[in-house]
Amino acid sequence: MEAVDRLLRDELGLEPSSLGARGTDEIVAGRMRALQLTDPFQYAAVLKSRPEEWQRLVAALMVNETWFFRYPDSFAHLGALAASVVTAAQGTVVRVLSAPCSTGEEAVSAAIALLRAGLEPAQFHIDGIDVSRPALDRARAGCYPRRAFRDTSPTDLAPWIRETASGFEVAEEVRGRITYAEANLLDPDAAVPPPGCHYHAILCRNLQIYLTDAARRTLMDTLEEHLLDGGVLYVGHAELGRVTRQGFSALSP
Repeated sequence: MEAVDRLLRDELGLEPSSLGARGTDEIVAGRMRALQLTDPFQYAAVLKSRPEEWQRLVAALMVNETWFFRYPDSFAHLGALAASVVTAAQGTVVRVLSAPCSTGEEAVSAAIALLRAGLEPAQFHIDGIDVSRPALDRARAGCYPRRAFRDTSPTDLAPWIRETASGFEVAEEVRGRITYAEANLLDPDAAVPPPGCHYHAILCRNLQIYLTDAARRTLMDTLEEHLLDGGVLYVGHAELGRVTRQGFSALSP
């Protein structure tokens, strides 16, 4: 599977071993069987020539482990940060980046946190980006099953989350403040987020643990480039040490 592993490192910055030695191999083998292929080099060629197969593999490999208000303390902090920004400078639009945004629970949680903090919808905007097209399709649909609410109850998120016959739907007031786009933060040619676009807060959690060392350095450079002075980068607990070693300062509790 080395030919495919090399492609994953080069295109996604993904370290296949981070998913478990058998995990990546089994997923790739499953896709090869679906295409009736036995040669990994031939499958690597298919991935380069058929974008739809690349998307299927990416979707199968991505760890979409997310739910509403995961790391609740960080959303409380984000709300307070946003409130202080709009108080200090009237007319400021608070910009937040969720990357990777997966199926959208994090971006929606951020929007609700800002509304709870007293911001009007016009006072903020959230960009959500991800490499997985199926995940983005689910995010744009804005409808979630009950299992997406592990740290909170959907009834506690009313009126921004409403129960429907098909699940729990995000209100248009929230969805209208979020833009989802397919993009890879590690791609130097990516135009999302656009050059010169800066954020008051970036949520980039539990991505570094899956990347190669080189990709991790590229990621941190990109995040720093798009973070405003005084802005806050929210990461996963396991990533804090890596981030501080790359020049970021941890916030005091």
